[in-house]
Amino acid sequence: MYSAHMPIAYMGAAGSFSNIAALNLFPAGQLHPQETFDDCFKSICEGHCRRAVIPIENSSAGPVRDVQKLLSERDFYIVGEYFLRINHLLLALPGVKLEDLSQVRSHAQALAQCQNHLADLNLTPIAVRDTATAALGIIESQDRTTGAIASRLAASLYKLDILHENFEDSSLNTTRFIVISKRPLPIYNRSKANIVSVKFKAKKCQVDNIKKNISKIGFVILKLQNFTANENLELHEFYMEIDWRTQTASLYEIIESISKHCETAQYLGTYPQHSYRYTAGTDVNTCNQLQLAQEQIAATNPVLKSNDARATLPAHMVA
Repeated sequence: MYSAHMPIAYMGAAGSFSNIAALNLFPAGQLHPQETFDDCFKSICEGHCRRAVIPIENSSAGPVRDVQKLLSERDFYIVGEYFLRINHLLLALPGVKLEDLSQVRSHAQALAQCQNHLADLNLTPIAVRDTATAALGIIESQDRTTGAIASRLAASLYKLDILHENFEDSSLNTTRFIVISKRPLPIYNRSKANIVSVKFKAKKCQVDNIKKNISKIGFVILKLQNFTANENLELHEFYMEIDWRTQTASLYEIIESISKHCETAQYLGTYPQHSYRYTAGTDVNTCNQLQLAQEQIAATNPVLKSNDARATLPAHMVA
């Protein structure tokens, strides 16, 4: 599925959670940081990268809205999924105390995942491009009244003090990432649990028939999401994920059961389910140990061993 030195796109600066997910998935890959999610999709479409690691949803803050829009607009295939336990840290310049802070910068999703702690401490949230950029921004500005919500890896890379660990509101805070590609993944093992992803356009009244057809042939819908913001439109665009762990029906039958009741349907790929789906009830201590292990794995990657983590970024991203 993956070869060594494969070019991999992810959004954000070194130390972002997307960076950690990409490092864990592709430890021998050539990682290419991108400024936006759109740039990640473009890097795949234009052939600059073979894979891109994209956060799609979080257990606390819900879907990543910018990614939802791109899932609707772009042509791509999904070839994998990955769940990352998200442990947020409140970071600041060395020597800064918690009472010195008046505001905190981070990605909008991270701020949403920590909103209760921010409110309790009366800290003003400010959204920036990604969590690691927030951490890097403190170093560049030397602002002693501003903190950042970011990863332990970012704290290590940018030599920041940790003022508060486990800053997320939920002790089981987890983000699901998808791996996208220009081409679909061959289906190697149908006896294992897989996911079939499809997007389709249909009238809202047609969706019930699609759901009934999927159920009739013995499948479970894991996710059904309406991408259409305007409720007044006749046709809505939907994204669906189906649990495919049986050999009783073919992929063709699944797609046919959808397409016969909608205007258009596009197959987005079949890929193995991540093991997290079977261990989601794991206790908090185990989850915290998993997060620490994931960040330690990421930290051993030679790309991140430079004393100046900004050296891993394109020049225009650290100006």
